[in-house]
Amino acid sequence: MREHLYYRDGLRVSAKRPASKYLILFPLIALAFTSSMGWADNGDRLATVGAVRTETPPVIDGRLDEPCWAQAEVTSGFIDRKTDRPAKEQTLVRVLYDNENLYIGFECEELEPENILATERKDDRFLDADDTVEILIDSFHDHRNLYVFITNTLGTRLDARDGIYGFSSAWDCNWKVACTIGEDRWFAELAIPVGELLFERSPLAVWGINFRRVEKGAQEVSSWSYRRESRARYSARDAGELTGLDLSKAKVERRPRFETYVSATGQRGRDGEVSTGADISLRLTPNMVSTFTINPDFGQIEADADTIELRDTERFLPEHRPFFREGTEVFETPIDVYYSRRFVDIDSGAKVTGGTRNWSFGLLGIDGVVSQSGQHRPGKFTVGRYVRNVADESQVGVIAMHSDRDDGTVNRVTGVDTQFYLTDRLAWTAQALNLSNQEWVTKVDRYGYEYEDLEKYKGHALSTNIRYGAKHLRLELGYLDISEEFRPDLGFIRRRDVRGPELEYEYNRELVDGPVKEYAVEGEFTQYENHDGETTLRDFEEWVGVTFRNEWGFWLGRTDDFHRPYHNRSTSLSVIYNEIDEWHSVSGMFTHGVFEEVPYDELTLEKPLKLSERLTASFSGAFRREEQPAELADIWLWRLVTEYTFPWDGRVKLTAEESSENRHNVTLLFSWPVREDLDFHLVLTHVQAEGETEEERGAFTKVVYRF
Repeated sequence: MREHLYYRDGLRVSAKRPASKYLILFPLIALAFTSSMGWADNGDRLATVGAVRTETPPVIDGRLDEPCWAQAEVTSGFIDRKTDRPAKEQTLVRVLYDNENLYIGFECEELEPENILATERKDDRFLDADDTVEILIDSFHDHRNLYVFITNTLGTRLDARDGIYGFSSAWDCNWKVACTIGEDRWFAELAIPVGELLFERSPLAVWGINFRRVEKGAQEVSSWSYRRESRARYSARDAGELTGLDLSKAKVERRPRFETYVSATGQRGRDGEVSTGADISLRLTPNMVSTFTINPDFGQIEADADTIELRDTERFLPEHRPFFREGTEVFETPIDVYYSRRFVDIDSGAKVTGGTRNWSFGLLGIDGVVSQSGQHRPGKFTVGRYVRNVADESQVGVIAMHSDRDDGTVNRVTGVDTQFYLTDRLAWTAQALNLSNQEWVTKVDRYGYEYEDLEKYKGHALSTNIRYGAKHLRLELGYLDISEEFRPDLGFIRRRDVRGPELEYEYNRELVDGPVKEYAVEGEFTQYENHDGETTLRDFEEWVGVTFRNEWGFWLGRTDDFHRPYHNRSTSLSVIYNEIDEWHSVSGMFTHGVFEEVPYDELTLEKPLKLSERLTASFSGAFRREEQPAELADIWLWRLVTEYTFPWDGRVKLTAEESSENRHNVTLLFSWPVREDLDFHLVLTHVQAEGETEEERGAFTKVVYRF
């Protein structure tokens, strides 16, 4: 099923869309066509707004009726991304500040407020189904990193960090927001603590800033500062300027912040378990933060979504655990050599991250256990990262990792990476990594006796990539070389002993008039051989799609993949109705193919439902019939998620799923933010795992206190 994929200046930052391949010549033709059409001519609006100091801070109630707001500069002129023209319903923005907060007021014209789409009430979830306003802050004004703040009309908050190589929603900030809806407009009033951002003290500070508004019903996505050819959803390069800031006396909280928890787990027929620990955060300077942890909370209240997938590699999962929130984006590199989910247990850990306009760094040390390829390794692990900005928008970085395992062996990785913007649309990225590893191996001497011997070996990983990104076209060409011995303890390396080229492209157009609303063509090609010169992987995939004005969308895709020794093929048809309004949408996909010599037909279906303003449900299912040598095998999974939010912000969520592989799972979650500094969670589970004959019933409760 086709999902969204966002890019930062043409660079993939969240891979959630089916890859696409084939039609190799199309991007070259399209590139020549776009150049001849002159799409880059004019149309840019890099705006500026002045912040006004206030001695009396506004009350965050979503009304903008305090006298201080009348003193603020009013800025508008939002541009609709689809038409490159002023948005039909404009947005007015005001900015105030004092020594503690940046205050931002949105006044959003809305002629039909009854058509506002807003459902999500839980903070830190993506708000893609709702009408929203967004603030993007580049506090060093270095055109590389952003703080992202998003809210819907219900006052639900999402904050994140967008770094050089990746987007992280794990970052957390204690900001406030309130919204109100009037007859022909709605208002959002925000207070963002300056002391929770990295910044430099200055009496004449200039920040990069941008404001965006998403109107699902009107199908407008408009930006205050706008580059016509930008492809990015979040881009520091598109930001305008926020001037008039005197941050010489900005308040930075120097007292440590504590987050502690107590949890208890009980299962039928087993002894109960109680756990406690703490995370401590300390702001050392305005641009440097330290974090410490003792037996941190690894209990995941929200389970990762279950899926049926035909894949032969591990699935990448985002990080949301408290200790890793600050500075996650600093450790991102083109090759995922550091993957914090490798840590499955931590006794203690410390981390320092920070930066200035010219550089950023991170240093991490953990005493715990990592899991790699099903093997658990206790030890002490250190990661160091430094990035130096060069030229206007380019950078060079280094990373070093050291694993001192409890069994006496060592795993070390060092590397350098770079990203250079050759033109406004063309960028080059590269990384080289070297690994030195030790392993105890069992050997047999000439007399037949076994003994343990320390074996040493080295490995390498190389990546280079050049990409072109414009409004309608994305083209990416790369080369990857990873040796069979490259096995970093903390890495997420999908394949080893591979080298070869990679090509991706995407071309899409949104039309203002006519029966067709949008059409797109996507493609991807990958070919790897091992270091003996034998082809081990050759992937081709293509998707062609069209969305009509009546909100029916159709995507036709084809894959032709060789993963030695198997030749996998598939043809898919994806249909979605009313993607704009998620709760009135329905989508499905039918696939016919062969996977590892087994022919199959697969049907997937997804239907979200909004039963009331506070009650939602979502049903998803997948059915696959495989033609085994002697019989037909039916494999299926269905999943129902129902959630209700109480007026006092408590939330109950029921997840029920059943599969053909003798597994079912029913989970009831109750979550209540009792106060701003106190959370309570209760989880009840009823599970029968795959291959198990006995059912498991359990309970998990957790109290989190922050001070």
